[in-house]
Amino acid sequence: MTFIPLTNYLRMYRRRRNLSQKEVAKITGAGTRAAVSKHEAGTRLPDIRTAFAYARLYGVPVEKLFSGVSRDVKDAVAETSG
Repeated sequence: MTFIPLTNYLRMYRRRRNLSQKEVAKITGAGTRAAVSKHEAGTRLPDIRTAFAYARLYGVPVEKLFSGVSRDVKDAVAETSG
């Protein structure tokens, strides 16, 4: 079985910290609970400042927190540079 990473692991890390989406929105400056929900669902990517705020809050590098996105970018760059 092949492991395919999620687009992001925001929800998992938020739950580990026992935080609500509203709390995360306030701490990170993500805007609203709805914005955090969209980030967690992968339907919307956060801006760069918010992505770094998530990483700082959860103590996880951006590349790990958004591993699926990171993998997609890596593959796209490899295709165009190779």
